[in-house]
Amino acid sequence: MVSQNRRYLPGLVAYRRTVAALGQLAILTSEFYIPYKSVKFLEDLPHPLIQDMAIHLFDAARAISGADPLSVYCESFRPAASWYTGACSATAIFEMTGGLRYVFSGSWSAPGLQTSWTGSWRAIGARGTAVWDGGSVIGAEGVTPVELEPDPHQARDRFPGLAWALEEFVGALRTGRPPQGEGHDNLASLAMVTSALESALRGERIKCPLYGAT
Repeated sequence: MVSQNRRYLPGLVAYRRTVAALGQLAILTSEFYIPYKSVKFLEDLPHPLIQDMAIHLFDAARAISGADPLSVYCESFRPAASWYTGACSATAIFEMTGGLRYVFSGSWSAPGLQTSWTGSWRAIGARGTAVWDGGSVIGAEGVTPVELEPDPHQARDRFPGLAWALEEFVGALRTGRPPQGEGHDNLASLAMVTSALESALRGERIKCPLYGAT
């Protein structure tokens, strides 16, 4: 099991349930903009946003939509005013199963009006549209937003969602029930990262290995 802790956040759980009511999805977007300067090793990566952070947004997109990646076109670049030496910003368009298009846009060097660490989201489906600020605010037209459930771990959980992931891991060991983040399924999220990076390096659309789809 890989601990994809964002899958357990009350906001993501409620948003996923809200999105499920939209019917067949056409478009899912996420934006991630954080002016991050705290970790030295990121400055040495050639594509720090894709190599380090994007996995969390990409896996969240799979969790929210229930879809898996088929192909991607990605551009990774360095803004002129960036404090990174590598390409710390990126935009990617994924073709997903079911006809969905997932669009990611983000930057590690975006000063001002930063998003949450879970990004900001919009989903457009057959019955309406739902948005999420990555925290506690979900809005929708065409369907009723699902309310967030209280998180009993919030007061003691340094890394939000981690306690839930540990509980599910222990439960999987005891029952044999496959957990979220099960290793084979998680390969599809990892494939989004490696395929996006390959696309950025080659400047062309790349097919994604289809690990997670049934």
